[in-house]
Amino acid sequence: MDDEEVVASIEAEDAPDAEEAIPDLPDKVFHIRNDGHSRLVESTRINHARIPIRYVHHKFGGQLAEGETISNEALFFNTNTQENADWNVRRISEAAVLLTDGGEVAAALATDPAALNLPEALATDAALVWLGRREAIFCDATRVGNALKYAAPTDVQIDLYSGETTCSLPGEGTLAEDDTSALRRAAKSALDALAESAEAAEGAGPAVADAEGLTEAWAIDAAAYEDSVQPALEMETHDLDGDGADETLAIRGRYLTVIGADGEVRWQFDGTDELYAVGAYDIDGDGGLEVFTGGKSKILYVLDTDGTLIKEHPIETYWRVSRTTIHEPRLDDVLVRDFDGDGEWEAALGTVDGFIQVINSDFSQRWIFGEVNHGTTEVSAVDVDGDGVEEIAVGNRYGKLYVLTADTGKAIGNRSSELGDVQMAVADLDGDGTFEMINGSSTGAFKVGQVASRDVLWQYPNFGYAWRDIKTADLTGDGNAEVVACSDTGYVYAIDAAGETVATRNLNSAVLNLAVVETDDGPMVAAGTLSGMVYVLDAGLNVVGRYPVGAQVNWISAASTGTGAEVVAALEDGRVVAVRR
Repeated sequence: MDDEEVVASIEAEDAPDAEEAIPDLPDKVFHIRNDGHSRLVESTRINHARIPIRYVHHKFGGQLAEGETISNEALFFNTNTQENADWNVRRISEAAVLLTDGGEVAAALATDPAALNLPEALATDAALVWLGRREAIFCDATRVGNALKYAAPTDVQIDLYSGETTCSLPGEGTLAEDDTSALRRAAKSALDALAESAEAAEGAGPAVADAEGLTEAWAIDAAAYEDSVQPALEMETHDLDGDGADETLAIRGRYLTVIGADGEVRWQFDGTDELYAVGAYDIDGDGGLEVFTGGKSKILYVLDTDGTLIKEHPIETYWRVSRTTIHEPRLDDVLVRDFDGDGEWEAALGTVDGFIQVINSDFSQRWIFGEVNHGTTEVSAVDVDGDGVEEIAVGNRYGKLYVLTADTGKAIGNRSSELGDVQMAVADLDGDGTFEMINGSSTGAFKVGQVASRDVLWQYPNFGYAWRDIKTADLTGDGNAEVVACSDTGYVYAIDAAGETVATRNLNSAVLNLAVVETDDGPMVAAGTLSGMVYVLDAGLNVVGRYPVGAQVNWISAASTGTGAEVVAALEDGRVVAVRR
């Protein structure tokens, strides 16, 4: 308009860069400190946008006498990365804790004032007391020493320097200087006495045991990109060259590292960005397996047996109206098979934007299914109707497990648990020819039902603790498969076809991954834990071997070497370690 006044202008090409105009804000870091009876366990899952979500669990196991109570004490706070984060919590009793900053006592909190042994100037009948160096808070109190008295229970906050009081009933005001000084001296005396008598908190970390029954076969050092260590996240084992010994295909950040059974790196592929998925299949009939991989770049890479790049295939999906906020066909899972037995390979591709699709051997898209909300967690092949054509089982990050036909993508099975990352298996558990769908969620829900039915046969709830992996194997030798599952409780469970517990094993740390290991003594179970332990369990889930690998085990696989099985672990610190009995 004519009467508008231009107060400032700038040519677009002269505009400052964003980093010059907008200062970087410090990152926020969430901290957890623990000094309770329970063991504090932290775990993460990856959401549909590949952003880690952090979980905190308190776990306690023990027998309580009638009327006995225990408490958990934990401190939750967040800071900027450059701020002091040296806060901690120290338990005084079941009813009181100290908060420390840099080792110095800063405050006390109690649900029973007697636990603080308060001086007469602070004596109170409050239901909750916060005692700091500068202020004190009393909840549901009718008296605080001789200075404050109330006709009914009230909440009162006292500034120990100014004497100002704020309470939930009429009566705010300022204490006399002598009363204020007396309260301040009493608070200092009480906190100093508590600091001398309280034991320093040790916390309760996950168990790490000495090696027993397992030895290290080989180890590969971490890979790094621009001085940043690339964590080893997922893995598969395949005999790529047909020599009778498996190679290990380990995803380590942006790298796919192929390791021989002798522990030597055969080759390494740089995916130019984070890789999430890997698979292998002989697509040209020469006896060697080609390798399929991809991830954040939204490209499916096909590599020859020796690591030579054969093909780059851009992954295509579409916008789903009202169903997704992202259109990011990053590869989450890849499974390559000749599903229909026609002599030509097909590849099932699961992506983080909520799709599963099958491409043909000429890389044309056969079909695409857009109901895999928040992306895929796992894809497997299983012939559920015995017609010789494999179906595709796929779990998503929204509590759903589907069984789809490989030729058209039609859903013939649908099993829900609860909203969360799905761990799954599809198997004929009782040998009756009808396959069951096993769906365990990161919320702790666990439901089992037949492929063609919506009915739930049985449940195995985990009460809020995430299910981390699910396998099936005939552990008892009766011809029927047991479900083997692990979770953030630290337990591995073997469950029969009726949902009854066959065996359990507490490994004292969240169990993040499982593998079935075929041995001369029958199938065994390998387990990797948050605390950095690798275990081998027999059919009764008894520990027959353990080995500390020194970092969180993100993935575990069994590998055939021609001279016995090895268990290979992919670690958070980027290393890959193989152990054997």
